[in-house]
Amino acid sequence: YSQELDVCRGLEVLSFVGSVDDLYQFFPEAFWKSWNERFVKQKNSSKMLVHHSEKAKETAVNDRLYHRETRHIDPFPLKVNIDIFGNSVLIVSVYDELAIWIDSAMIADSYRILFKTCWNYAKPF
Repeated sequence: YSQELDVCRGLEVLSFVGSVDDLYQFFPEAFWKSWNERFVKQKNSSKMLVHHSEKAKETAVNDRLYHRETRHIDPFPLKVNIDIFGNSVLIVSVYDELAIWIDSAMIADSYRILFKTCWNYAKPF
């Protein structure tokens, strides 16, 4: 995720998060607070699709502060996180301790289409 910050300066990041609860289980909220503060300083913005939960709802409260818009789909039980930015896609499985970084305009654009399709069906908090 630190490398993502180095690359995504000034870009919109589209994130399939699925379970915010799972993410906080592996990365503490303090990590994400610091990450988001750096994200905002870089003039980035994001859209995030999550599974509906109380933790996700609490996270969405900070959307304006972090230049983010969060919508939820229920159910949306993703077990990986997918971030799309520029010509890159970052796929992270915290359960497998695995990250896959793909640099491809074609793949990034395809994931963007998938994200935007899901976004249109998602509901705001």
